[in-house]
Amino acid sequence: GAFREGSAYSSLRYPQALARALARAGDTDALDAIGTMVTLSAALRMEAPDSYWASRAFKYPSRREGLYLPIYELLNMLSDKDAQLLVQNHLVIKTPGAMLGSLFLYRGQARTATGIQERVEAPHSFDPQRIYPYLPASVFEDGRLSAANAADGPDEFLRRNDEAYESLFQALRRDALALSPEGSELIRSVYLSQVYSVKRQAFDALVKAGKPFDEFKRLPEAIARRAVDSSGAEAIAAGVFGSDEALAFVARWCSRRKREAIAEELQRIASALKEGRADISAVMADRHALAEKAAALLEADRRDAGAGGGRVTRT
Repeated sequence: GAFREGSAYSSLRYPQALARALARAGDTDALDAIGTMVTLSAALRMEAPDSYWASRAFKYPSRREGLYLPIYELLNMLSDKDAQLLVQNHLVIKTPGAMLGSLFLYRGQARTATGIQERVEAPHSFDPQRIYPYLPASVFEDGRLSAANAADGPDEFLRRNDEAYESLFQALRRDALALSPEGSELIRSVYLSQVYSVKRQAFDALVKAGKPFDEFKRLPEAIARRAVDSSGAEAIAAGVFGSDEALAFVARWCSRRKREAIAEELQRIASALKEGRADISAVMADRHALAEKAAALLEADRRDAGAGGGRVTRT
């Protein structure tokens, strides 16, 4: 019965009025206002998943673009069962030791009568009564949520949350975490908007700039060809993705079978990027693999040349 920030009160007729506005009057039950609101909320969530959670996100001074929904606020939106599974079967396990505290607390500065002082802040609408019951006793016994383990500032707080979202999304993708369809879709929507989109922008900028292939094609042809010969279709496809010129450059040294494998891998990358399934960090690493292999071959030749009095042996 206590008044709390974020609480809402409305007329018993409000659900019916809302249902009519959403053209879902048939989903209402005059004797079950709460059930009606749950049904309408689910309909809104399915209709526009991004806008459903965006109203709960926050603007952080250190994040110049867009709003951000931290993990703790995600837990406020999940069902009790999903929140419990997420915390106990994933978050506590995958966020070891002191790192757990940096998901929920960060150090900030406050103006006081004696000047600017540092303080540990529980960000925005952090609700211990919602989250703490899901945490095992060992978390508190080990002091994992103590002020000493707070993130150094909003930047680190957001970075830790990004890492947690990445881990969550990958676990759902591998079926390593079993949540309800609604909970899984909510996490996917938040991840794609907040974490994946930033990585995708960085990847697209790299592709547009032609990097690192612009450096690769300036290498001696013998070195470039050896790098292609000793690389698999996955690394080659990542390296030439987005450039017909780059693909043609390496294809002349590939067998028909290898060219077909590269084409299949290019289609797989494009599909995964479009659907938000791609592990962009892995694709980025593969994209640099061809150039890195060429650089290693070049350095090995230089060492051999130095050891052999200027003679270079090529294979």
